[in-house]
Amino acid sequence: MPSQLRQPAIVMETQTGEGAECAIVLASVLLGAGYQAFVVQGHALDSLVSADTSTKACPYLDTEEKEKTALEDTSPSKYTVRPPPDMRSRYNLIMEERARRRKAFEEEEMAKMKKKKKKDQDEAEPDTSVDLSSSLHFWVLVLPHDREIDNPTFVEPTTGEVIPLIPSVNHSYTCIHAVFNQKNYWACRHYEKPVTDDMFNLNDCSIWMALMEENQLTPPTPTKQKQPAPSGEEPEQHEESAQVQPPKRSGSELSSSSRVAQERDRKRKEKELKIPKTWARPVVIKEEALHLRFPRGWREEKYKQTLVRRYSPFTHKCGATLVLTIYSTTGAPSEIREQFERREDGLLTRVTDLVNGRVVETFARSRKDTLKYHEYWRSPSSLKDRATADGVGNPLSAGTNKNHTDSSGNDTSSQETFMFHSKFRVDALRCRIIGGTKWREEYDERADLLLARTVYFASSDPAPPRAIQRIEEEFDCPKNVEPHTAVQKRIFHTAEGRILLIYHYGKHRLLQATRSFIKPTDTRTSTLTSDMTHGFQPDPSVEDVPMPQLWNTLQEEMEAEVRVGEEVRKGVEETATLRAARANEEKKIVLVPDIFDIDRNETVQFILKQRQYQEAHREETERKKKEEREGRVDTIAPYMPLLLGDDADMGPDMVRERCLQDLRDRLALRANLLQDRLDQAKAYVLECREELGRRKRLGAEERSLLTARTTAAEASHRRLRAQLAAWKHEASERYDSLTAQLDANLKLGLKNLKRPSTSVSSNSGAF
Repeated sequence: MPSQLRQPAIVMETQTGEGAECAIVLASVLLGAGYQAFVVQGHALDSLVSADTSTKACPYLDTEEKEKTALEDTSPSKYTVRPPPDMRSRYNLIMEERARRRKAFEEEEMAKMKKKKKKDQDEAEPDTSVDLSSSLHFWVLVLPHDREIDNPTFVEPTTGEVIPLIPSVNHSYTCIHAVFNQKNYWACRHYEKPVTDDMFNLNDCSIWMALMEENQLTPPTPTKQKQPAPSGEEPEQHEESAQVQPPKRSGSELSSSSRVAQERDRKRKEKELKIPKTWARPVVIKEEALHLRFPRGWREEKYKQTLVRRYSPFTHKCGATLVLTIYSTTGAPSEIREQFERREDGLLTRVTDLVNGRVVETFARSRKDTLKYHEYWRSPSSLKDRATADGVGNPLSAGTNKNHTDSSGNDTSSQETFMFHSKFRVDALRCRIIGGTKWREEYDERADLLLARTVYFASSDPAPPRAIQRIEEEFDCPKNVEPHTAVQKRIFHTAEGRILLIYHYGKHRLLQATRSFIKPTDTRTSTLTSDMTHGFQPDPSVEDVPMPQLWNTLQEEMEAEVRVGEEVRKGVEETATLRAARANEEKKIVLVPDIFDIDRNETVQFILKQRQYQEAHREETERKKKEEREGRVDTIAPYMPLLLGDDADMGPDMVRERCLQDLRDRLALRANLLQDRLDQAKAYVLECREELGRRKRLGAEERSLLTARTTAAEASHRRLRAQLAAWKHEASERYDSLTAQLDANLKLGLKNLKRPSTSVSSNSGAF
């Protein structure tokens, strides 16, 4: 063990520590989360102890490959050839399966025998092949418990790597000396043996030796209070040491037995290990540190030919959370992979090939333009100038490399691919591939069965408008229709003024039927001549199509050509708009905080401020209303002259009663008015309900009007009832308030009142 260890709270505050300190902090957090965690003391390879991962394969590359494989569409294509039927004998298959199972069982028994023999040899002769010259190290062990842990698992505190102890996973831990937690310390008797998954039964005394025995750690069992036994039954014995009622003893025997018991308790207390209370402060993870994740907001890790930088959210200026820089064998960066979060443009990942200049971006479904995938090519030298350990800065604005070809020899200088979420688009567009003068679009599940569209332009300038030379469309074969009558491919030769239709293969035919048209140059032409159309039909049983029907087909195709040309024009404009939007998004990157992030989300802060203002305004309004109800106006002033009058019957009690009676009359008058309105509203509600129940045969409009009138009457009745209840409460408060004012003000007025002595004496005599 190290000579000095800092307490976990200080390690969390400084976010720096040795291996043992980090292991203790991690085990403390896991124990608090409900895991069965232990700190392991043992030996590990020097590369792990020194945190040298330069010779280790990057684990993030394997994760990305698995995610990419999982996202690939594995659904079978409709054009897949059916497999040939299995012509083997079923009896032979059954016999082969039995033989295979018998052979597997024999191999399993043989492996068990070899394993048992090897175990016996290991017990007889200790294995000295373990490299004990490796460095001392501390890590964390999590045993199977009730937190979905099936196998013993190691957690490396310096990197956070989780290593399950299964045969298919290799680890860098050579041997174990001891494990400990907050309860006990277990020393390993066979520390010279390699680490296996079946050695962590801490109750096995042949492998582990506990520093503190269980009876030393177990506190004395508290005595239970005896419950009174029911009548006619004997009371139960709750003590652990006596299940049967002992026989009665004499006084000398009782005193000797008590002395023996006291001596036994004294010896047991001497053996008990008194563990003092911990002096360490509890481990507290602050919310700011939890959001920051890393001491400086980012962390750098070096693997084999890979440099990894991990960022906490909102730390990277571009919103990146993971940047992988992959190096070639020469040491030059060849590829940069970036992952993003909380970006307003929905950018999730970006892969930049610094050798070929290929850039691939993926987006979330939250984009309004339904963009899912964007692939484009830029100059490799320009991308290398923008590449740093923090990623590639705005690759869209990098220069293009003219006459650049990829590994297949294709020109990629102007090649670009857009993929969309077809389910969220009206036109069901899935993919748009742009390459110079060629433009291809692919669709999913369209109503007109359109599968793909290929457009050839006159020039490679991507700016709209673009002159169209030829348009090719591919269609699926509809159901319940003869294949030779459904169009498979339609070609509009816009520059030449021709239209070519290619139909699906007929039954048992090797050739496809075709039909070509030459568009009339004169718009006033209303008939089709033989020199304007030509067709080929491989099936002789199919009759020729009459000219009027072919003329109608030509008119429909000419209208379709105009419609398709308009769709292509809109697609060109959409692409130009999309490019401009992506350029603006890369120039001005906006990070959107989570809705629960109160510190960064301005909308949530504004809503909270509005609520605070409304609450303060409501409280201020209620306070003012209460002050008005209590009365800033002197209600007693009109009755004060009655005390100064000559009427001897008008004493203080009479004035008080008259003031209260007037208030009662006013309050009762208001209550009666509200009650009258409530009675009228109730009568109107009953009338509407009666009419609604009486008139059975009503139209939809009349019934809706009558229902709306009944609903309005019920709402008015409820409102008046609430007003009456509120007025009763307010009347009681007003009456109590006036009573308190009378008790205070009348006494003060009578005390300072100057009247003739005769009146006072006569009044006092009258009283």
